[in-house]
Amino acid sequence: MSFLTQLWLPILLSGVGVWIASAVCWMAIGHHKKDRDAIPAGREQEFMDSITKLGIGPGNYGFPDFCQYDNLPRKERMEKLKALYDRRPYGILRVWGEMNMGVNMFLTFLFFLVTSAIIAYLGWAVMPAGHRVCQSLSGGWDRRYSGVLLCELSQRCVVSD
Repeated sequence: MSFLTQLWLPILLSGVGVWIASAVCWMAIGHHKKDRDAIPAGREQEFMDSITKLGIGPGNYGFPDFCQYDNLPRKERMEKLKALYDRRPYGILRVWGEMNMGVNMFLTFLFFLVTSAIIAYLGWAVMPAGHRVCQSLSGGWDRRYSGVLLCELSQRCVVSD
């Protein structure tokens, strides 16, 4: 755990930097905007009321349930499944429970922080003892090029034990 005493600042800054970059990309790119269509106009409340009335709780649901005939012999099962497949509608329904955006954002940041710590540890483990990261940079491009970020973020050389 001694790597944490010298690499805490680069770990923290990379976790914050990746979290900010992730948030900006998520908002700016909008890559999930066309993942779904809206319920036809004026029918959304009716649809939501139907889900509530049926008592469908949070979860992922497929309809019709293609697994309901798993215990039948193969030939009979195939006939029943074909009849289900030919019927409409069929699809997937995802019902979410209550969400807390603040908790979700914190957990995302925590994930990035833990990932940064693991990457820092891996870098620490492969460097030979007593190796100065900045020293390898002055000698040209070598297998320890990942030390560039460590030097730039911490503004000092990191010496491994």
